[in-house]
Amino acid sequence: MELKNNRIFESDQGKIAYLRERGFGALVSPSLLRLSPCEVLYLCKKTGEKIFRNKKSMGLAALLHHLSKNDKFLKMRFACFEHLRAGGRICREHFLPSQYMRVYSRGIGREDERAQTLLRVCEKNWKATRESLERDISVAHFMRKELVLAFVQGSSISYVKLSKINFD
Repeated sequence: MELKNNRIFESDQGKIAYLRERGFGALVSPSLLRLSPCEVLYLCKKTGEKIFRNKKSMGLAALLHHLSKNDKFLKMRFACFEHLRAGGRICREHFLPSQYMRVYSRGIGREDERAQTLLRVCEKNWKATRESLERDISVAHFMRKELVLAFVQGSSISYVKLSKINFD
């Protein structure tokens, strides 16, 4: 895998097939797979995958430091990604830095279906307002997903599902 302009790509056809079978990455072209930061960090941690930048190998700590320079939510998203992936769920994140991830049902091939959940990671000192909660719920409902807030505290993660109801 190679890091170019804060984007991670895989061009080896054998590795692309292996990664796609396991629900990783998005095909940019038939011969190029783009992976999200959390996917790459997960693969580095679990399989020892090497990431190259300017033909030099980067370790997990160096990669995390480099990628989190422009993404203050990366460490929290990665903790959630790792936890959910260990439970058999596929997670997709936007390629731009964001607080959100889409979470799919358990099982291989589930990413072909629509994601069930929009997960929002919340900072340690995050203060919810009625307006911010309504906005997040509206976005999730517009995307036809349930909204789940994730609070990461050390190695512990608390998930809170939010919903809106009308009594019309």
